[in-house]
Amino acid sequence: MSWSEAGAGQAPLPYPDYIDLVTKRYFDGVDNKQLDRVLDCFTEDAILTEGTSNTVHSGRDTAIRAMFVKLFNDFASIWHGNFVHTADPQSNSVNSQFKAKTKRGLTGNKNRCCQHSAAISVYASRSPTT
Repeated sequence: MSWSEAGAGQAPLPYPDYIDLVTKRYFDGVDNKQLDRVLDCFTEDAILTEGTSNTVHSGRDTAIRAMFVKLFNDFASIWHGNFVHTADPQSNSVNSQFKAKTKRGLTGNKNRCCQHSAAISVYASRSPTT
């Protein structure tokens, strides 16, 4: 499926489309380290703010790409799950709370792992085209 930026007055998407965008496209792409699939969830001029570090990444093909390349290189495995979604079709947005687990590769004899809870807000600024 190809995507194009939505224009003013975009009709609200069906509720399942918001959940699909967050879980099946974005987080599944992150968890499986599929960079192109993840980047396809962003517009060229997207701004991504990491809430846990309050770091801002501007531009899909520059800073956002670099952030994901580093993430994928830093961790042997990434998992997101236990989602709770709240979609608002009127504002074309979805907020998702989730658990995340990351596991670093072996460093010496230490296998580092962390787990945290977080949330993401997504504004569906793109709509599917045929």
